[in-house]
Amino acid sequence: GGFNFADNTLPSPAFFGPKNALTFSSDYVTISSIFGLGSTSVSGECWVNLPSISEKGAFIHVGNSDVGYGIGVGDDGVDGIWDNPGNQLLILLDAVRWVRTGVSIGTGWHHVAFTIDAVGNVIVFLDGVNVFSETGDPTDPITPTGSSSIGSSQTTTRSLTNGTIDEVRLWSDIRTETEIRENMCSTLTGNEANL
Repeated sequence: GGFNFADNTLPSPAFFGPKNALTFSSDYVTISSIFGLGSTSVSGECWVNLPSISEKGAFIHVGNSDVGYGIGVGDDGVDGIWDNPGNQLLILLDAVRWVRTGVSIGTGWHHVAFTIDAVGNVIVFLDGVNVFSETGDPTDPITPTGSSSIGSSQTTTRSLTNGTIDEVRLWSDIRTETEIRENMCSTLTGNEANL
């Protein structure tokens, strides 16, 4: 599964450039910022490469381990959390709820993204396509504090067991499906509005 970049069908400088992706094996990177993000009207996205369909852990997480939100992979069963191996895309709204998408990510390179709208609804995208949408008025996530992380939600039990993460982007707005699809294979300058 995933994108085959060998045939150059998606010529992204992110993948053909300096090769700065981060490879994880139950470790993670902490960034001492939440980038001014609040609890709603936010988006996050990244490229991930999973070697198997039995992985667990966060890809990106905004806020300390119990105050914030993030996207990752794990078991979408009864527990539905990224503490257990699986292949389902999961969203964690710390101390509020897990969002079980029912969507398998597969193996290989995939682009994953999520948005949390003004009332707390979560939308999830896989490879530039909306694959899960909430409706209604759910409980908003807790406003993140402290730091953010790549490859974990800052606890060793929620570290990505195996995989590679690249092109992490956090936005202070709600990205549309079109915006995500049009920019997922582009290297951004870093000064785009709301990035």
